[in-house]
Amino acid sequence: MSPHTPGPDRTPLTTARAALTPSADLPALVQAVATARRTAATLQATLSATRSAWDTANADLLATVAAARADQEQAETDLRTAGLAAYAAGGSKRPHPAVGVRVTLQPQYDEAALTAWARTQMPALLQLDTAQVAVVARHLPLPGVQLIPTPQATIGGDLTRWTTP
Repeated sequence: MSPHTPGPDRTPLTTARAALTPSADLPALVQAVATARRTAATLQATLSATRSAWDTANADLLATVAAARADQEQAETDLRTAGLAAYAAGGSKRPHPAVGVRVTLQPQYDEAALTAWARTQMPALLQLDTAQVAVVARHLPLPGVQLIPTPQATIGGDLTRWTTP
């Protein structure tokens, strides 16, 4: 297997990870994270350099493909527009064997009227935006909301002071 293929030959990282247990000390875990970061960074740098070289070598092809995709998108937009115009003029949902018109129902509503109705008739329609509650609750007391201190571990960006190469 190549060093770029996942598998059993990834022994340095696999061995370090296998040696770690929930009771392992923090220095060993820091070393494992530093090793994993170095490995990932090295592989990412190799991948980036390879992609960059390929992009440079194939710049003309990439430009041709991009232009062809733009032409395709424009042609499809023009065909859809013409299909909708034909439907508007004659009402046929199949103005051409290769073009169909799908008619969907899109709701339009008065938000205030619907909200007032939903409060009494169907409260399930009014869903709580929990992300917004979390933001607001940090600055304003809200009924039924408690802010619970929750520990969260962070890892420093540069672990070189605590690791061996």
